Amino acid sequence: MEPPSNQIGAAADDRLSDLPDCLIQSILSFLESRQVVRSSLLSRRWRHLWRSVPCIDMDLTVFRHGDICRDGKCCEETWGRRKVCKKEWRPFVDFGNNLLLLNNSRSLDKLRIHIPLLDTSDTEAIHPLLRWITTGIRCSPAAIDIHIDAYCIWGNCCLPDLGSSSSRLTKLFLHGVMLDAGFAEQLPSRYPVLEELSLVRCPHHFSEIMSVSLRHLTIDDCSDYPRKQGPARKGMVVTAPRLTSLRVSFSTVCCSKGIRVTHTSSFVKLSICVTSFRGINDGFRHKLCDLFNVMHIELFGAKMRDAIQWMADTLPKFRNVRTLSIDGCNLKTKANIQALDSLFLQNVPGLTKLNLQNCEVTQRGLQNVPALTMYTLQNCEFSEDCKD
Repeated sequence: MEPPSNQIGAAADDRLSDLPDCLIQSILSFLESRQVVRSSLLSRRWRHLWRSVPCIDMDLTVFRHGDICRDGKCCEETWGRRKVCKKEWRPFVDFGNNLLLLNNSRSLDKLRIHIPLLDTSDTEAIHPLLRWITTGIRCSPAAIDIHIDAYCIWGNCCLPDLGSSSSRLTKLFLHGVMLDAGFAEQLPSRYPVLEELSLVRCPHHFSEIMSVSLRHLTIDDCSDYPRKQGPARKGMVVTAPRLTSLRVSFSTVCCSKGIRVTHTSSFVKLSICVTSFRGINDGFRHKLCDLFNVMHIELFGAKMRDAIQWMADTLPKFRNVRTLSIDGCNLKTKANIQALDSLFLQNVPGLTKLNLQNCEVTQRGLQNVPALTMYTLQNCEFSEDCKD
């Protein structure tokens, strides 16, 4: 029988090092890049393996520390969050420069850069960021995720021209990145396999999105960059024949003049966030009517209670809708439930499932749910955090 000490030694063998390099690289791709580099200390064989990991994931939050600069100016809080500190930014810049310089992957599976609360009007800070984006794009990534939580929304962080490097791109998630007119013009030709596009707080210079491959689109709090000349834009037009889901927020600056989806027969899911009614004209509701063939609708946002009654006057009958989710509404009384029924639900005659999330409801209000006159309704669910 083998001695206990030998059994312990056998159990402590490094089985990960027995795996082929391609499999180890795939495992390391799930880690943030700083953690990937640190993994080189685990094994002599892994010393240079991090250079060929097909994923660049740079997150400034892992460089954050609890200490604040003596003057406290660069670390002051904005919107309840601490700005990027110089003590954090400089090591992060050095790390990013070396990481992209030493990476020898021919192509990337993912390029991810997340930076919280950066002053994009500061050229000293923005130049390294633009250099990383440009260098990473040259590796023809299949997915790009750039998140810049900027407190200067009209900053200088503009997405560079991807050129032929976008031929493999299937997912593009942008937050706080400025987009010029060339971005929309290149979508049909230079993004041939793009399936997911998410634009959050991205100032833009265009009013039309065209793509033959796009399946999922998110437009959240994206403002139209002020135009010095030319006629005012009439709203956003989306032409995507394969589009299946759309998530859009309607507010003062985002899609206030509506959104029109054309040339699509596969559209099944619509998510609408209403955060403000200021500046939203009647064209918003009329263009919303173009989405009548959708099958699943989600309604949420700070102004959702008012939006139900506000939209009911002009909405068409969504005859194909089967599932409706509403986040945030007042159902405390029977009158409110009947108002929801008569003002909105009657526009969805084929509804089979109603999901009410984060709604104000009492125990007595729950007893009034049967007052709904939807004869096709088979299931009505309340979220767990509803008020009793």
